[in-house]
This record gives sequence, structure tokens and C-alpha cells, in this order.
Amino acid sequence: MEILDKVISFAKKCFTKPQFAHFREYLGGLIALQHKSVSSIAAASATQHDQSSLNRFLTCSDWSVEELQNRYLKKVRHTFNREKVSLVIDDSLSKKTGKHIAETQYHKDHSSEGYIFGHQIVTALVKVKDRALPLFPKLYSKKTCSKIEFAKQLITLAADKIHIKEAIMDSWYTATEIIKLCLKKKLDVLGCIKSNRTVSFVLEKWKKCEWIKLNAHYKKLKKKDFTIHNIDDETYRIHEKIVRLKHIGFVKLLISQQWMTCEKKWSRPFYLISTNTKKLAVQIIRMYADRWSIETFHRDIKQNLGLEACMLRGRKGITRHLILVALTYAVLKFWMNLQNVVWTIGEAIRYIQGRLFDDLIITIVEENNIEERWKLAEPFISRTAKV
Repeated sequence: MEILDKVISFAKKCFTKPQFAHFREYLGGLIALQHKSVSSIAAASATQHDQSSLNRFLTCSDWSVEELQNRYLKKVRHTFNREKVSLVIDDSLSKKTGKHIAETQYHKDHSSEGYIFGHQIVTALVKVKDRALPLFPKLYSKKTCSKIEFAKQLITLAADKIHIKEAIMDSWYTATEIIKLCLKKKLDVLGCIKSNRTVSFVLEKWKKCEWIKLNAHYKKLKKKDFTIHNIDDETYRIHEKIVRLKHIGFVKLLISQQWMTCEKKWSRPFYLISTNTKKLAVQIIRMYADRWSIETFHRDIKQNLGLEACMLRGRKGITRHLILVALTYAVLKFWMNLQNVVWTIGEAIRYIQGRLFDDLIITIVEENNIEERWKLAEPFISRTAKV
């Protein structure tokens, strides 16, 4: 993977020479191969070693995740220079089939209203405009601390190591303790809240607060209480108020509905808050739309980078695999930045695969020994087809 050597050089001091060779090989396999299992990556290696050595690199090799994370965050900070970034927090499900894989359990799948057996990971992106880079993900289960606690750890890490200005999250993570942590770190919070949250519309401190659930307040609203906004080719009607949120203080509340052209009606109400009460409604809508970048990140690491391909049983190996998948995504982003191209992750992978396949063909053709030629070609012919 010489094409990416310049980008991954930041990690060299985190490993011994053999460990870095495995690191380089694993990231390369996640990018270049169609089948991204440990056995496939080991088989496609130029050194043709047994997969047990790559297994040991993931499960018991003595290298520090914390040191790798620190060097990675230093590169992230350098990439964004002094720009203040947004932090987007969410979680995602990773399907598994083995009953003996550590930390697996059934998780509610909100996209299908069913349950999925596998892992749940808490993720975060640091983002400026169209540039987004992941933090190291957290593996959640009933045996670990809560997703809220993991989110707090990611916020603390990002606030301490990177210049972030705000945290953007969905309704699960707009918990009181997370908002309080963000305010303590002098970060704005922008997020969705559930319709059963209670707020007060009385601003004067000396008056008695009358608390009301948001869905009850919405039912009282009339057409005149909304204003129409055209934002990025979409039409919204928005009700906005400064309200008091329990245990937090004053926030700007938006009750937003999007016009659905096909169905010719307004969507269900969406409740957004911003702890920065000076932000305009249009700014809040646009900033919350940035949260979609973490959904595309989840799609890319599942479809293109083998998030669900690893079937290691132990927690340490699973966690390291998740970290290396996130790092592979970041490496591709760093590489695109160096090449000054704006591609999707899939487009970048296809370009690199094409380059590697061309190099492989040249190497095979130039190899005089028939047995060696077959060794070079066999893993790609039998396991990965046209890679």
C-alpha cells in the first residue's frame, strides 16, 4: 500500500517494525480486498504469513491504543489547523452471528422497529464544512458503562484535544448530564429532543414557572404561530421560542415541520434546541442537517471498510478492529485531502484498488518463477475476484 505510506506515517512510532507492517497490511486489506476478514487479509499479504500472526496483532500484541489515539488526534488538529469544528455524536449497530462473540446482545433497531443481534458502537465525527474525521469508537454493551457515559468521554476528549465549538446530537444524547458537560466545556449544544420533554415559557425569574410537555404545547399552536422558511430547496414551517429547560436554563426551541411535496402535507413535528439562543432558525436547521454526515460514515464503514466482517471473539480484538476501521476511513480522508480531490469513500477505494491491481499485474508479468507468480495471483483470483 505504498500509495498511502505518506498518510499513515504518523502512526509509525506507535508500533515496533513488525507491528507497523501488520498495521499497514490490515489497513490496506480493509481498503483493497472485497472480503475483509483476517484470513483474507493474511492470504493476500505479500509475505504470505499465517493468519495467526495477524490475529495476535489484533488480540494480544503489545501496542497502545491511547498512544495511537494521541498521535492521530495531533494529525487531526493539524489538518483542521485553527478552525473550530463541530462534534457530531451518534451510535450504530453492527450485525454478528456468533453466539460466543464478546459483548454481543440484541439491540433495538429504530430503522426497522425490530431487533438486531450484534454490537452497538458509539461514534463521533469532528467536522468543518465538507471535511469530517472520526474519533475512536466505543463498544457498548450491558457489561460496559452507558452510551451516555461514552458520549461524555468523547466530548471531553474532543474538547481537550481539538478546538470544537459545538456538539450536535439526536434525542438520545441530549440528556441533561451531557448538556451540562458541554456548557461546562463552553460548547454550544444543538440537538433534537423528544416530544415528552417539559419546558417553561415564563422568562421572568420571579414568576411561577408553568411547565408543559412539548407535544401538548404543539397541539395548542395555530397557523399564525409558524413562519415559512425556504432552506436549501426545502420548505419548512417553524415555530420558535426562548424556553426554560429543566436543570439547564434558557434555550432556543424550534418546532419544525418540512413540507412533503409527494404527499402534499407537512411532516410530523421535529423539536430542536440550541443552547446558543442568538442563533437564527435557519442556522439551527442547517447545522442540525450536518448530523447526516455521521450516517454516511456509518454506511461507509459497513459497506466499504468491513466493520461487520471481523468475527474475533475477544473484546480487545473487536475493539482494535473497530478502531482500525475508523482509522482506515480517516486515512482515506487524509489521502483525498493531499490529492486535492472531493470523492466519496467508495470512489477513493475504487481508484486505489485500480492502482493496486495495475501494479499487481505488472509484478506478476515480470515474475519469471511460475510458482512465485501463482502465489502472487492466487489470493486475488480465488478470494477477491477482480481486486
